Amino acid sequence: MGHSALLNPIIVAEGFPGNYELNYLWDILDAEGFATALLSGGKDLIVLGYDDGARHIEANAGVVIACIKKVIALRQGSAKLVLGGASMGGTGDPVRSRLPFRTKRARN
Repeated sequence: MGHSALLNPIIVAEGFPGNYELNYLWDILDAEGFATALLSGGKDLIVLGYDDGARHIEANAGVVIACIKKVIALRQGSAKLVLGGASMGGTGDPVRSRLPFRTKRARN
């Protein structure tokens, strides 16, 4: 279980209000064996945390974009990047509201 490089990355962003301890996030993600099943299935789990999940949406969208760019730069192979999360801090406002615009702009 585990890779020496990113091959099949899955980013899971924490929820509101952010700034949770990593051990707490792991306990939540693995409460029913979810995180362990991902790792056992050959996935690379990246847990994205926010210093302040209550900051402006654009600021936290910037955190998401920076994480995505780093994962893409480190990823080996062509596996699709999967992004998910909990509550507004993950797939809610920060990701959906600004991410499409900012990533399109970053590609140009």
